Amino acid sequence: MSRGSRFGLILAIVVSVITVVAITAFLLTRGSGTPTPGSAPAPTAPAEPVPSRGQEETGDVSSAASTEAAARAALWQFAEGVRGCARTVIGELPGTAPAIPPSFSQLKSSPYQSGPGDYRSPVYSCTSFRQSEPQAFQVQWQVFKGGTDGMAIAWLDGNGDGAADRALGLRVTLVKKGEIAVGESIEVLDPIPSVAR
Repeated sequence: MSRGSRFGLILAIVVSVITVVAITAFLLTRGSGTPTPGSAPAPTAPAEPVPSRGQEETGDVSSAASTEAAARAALWQFAEGVRGCARTVIGELPGTAPAIPPSFSQLKSSPYQSGPGDYRSPVYSCTSFRQSEPQAFQVQWQVFKGGTDGMAIAWLDGNGDGAADRALGLRVTLVKKGEIAVGESIEVLDPIPSVAR
């Protein structure tokens, strides 16, 4: 083999080795998840909520989750309104308020938009509780026998059949005149309580 041929062969081997090393390094860098300059990390899909049995049937998971979130927010607002009313206005828990909407059947075809007539009860005046957005749940304040314990309750229709199949509640307790304790968390109520009339 001539000297020029050997030099050409060695040069070809060196170039091949450098190419293989460069390709391997490139593939390893991409596969490790380490971003290269100028590249953005791949977006990750948000976790999907796990549907309940009824929600799987309707396929309306996000709507049910949104309804529950709105109901929970309403319960906190109502309970805080009860606390303010009892602490600064009447010194005790207010009596049971009418449910909004008055009948759960009013939610069957679409969310209920409350109006001024829904808030005529003194409880709503004292607590300043209002729902300005249409609601897909029924809500009520109930005070229990003895008047030292009560609960803001929301009824929900998880499977879209027009009947309440879930209820959430937030307890409020009269510790002493003017001192009110709001529960630390919202409870899932089982059995589902009745709407007080």
